[in-house]
Amino acid sequence: MELRWWKRVAQQPRRALQDDRLDWVFVGSIPRDTLEAAMSALSRRHRAALRRQVARWDALFIAKTVNNPDVPTELPWWKRRM
Repeated sequence: MELRWWKRVAQQPRRALQDDRLDWVFVGSIPRDTLEAAMSALSRRHRAALRRQVARWDALFIAKTVNNPDVPTELPWWKRRM
C-alpha cells in the first residue's frame, strides 16, 4: 500500500508537487518514511527487491522537485524537497 501511495505522489504533475498550497511533498514523506523503515527491516534479498521498485518513484519525484535549502540537512532527502 505504501508503495502505491509513494507512486501516486511521484506521479503528480510538477506544478502540483511545487505548489505551496498543496503539500504533496509533506504527504509523500509519510509513505516514503514507511518504505525506508521497511527496507531497513527486510533481509538483504527482499530489501534489494523493494529498493528497485522504490528507486523508480524516487527518481521521478526528484526530477519533479527541487532541493529546499531551508530544511535541515540531517532530514532524509525526500523531506528536503519542494
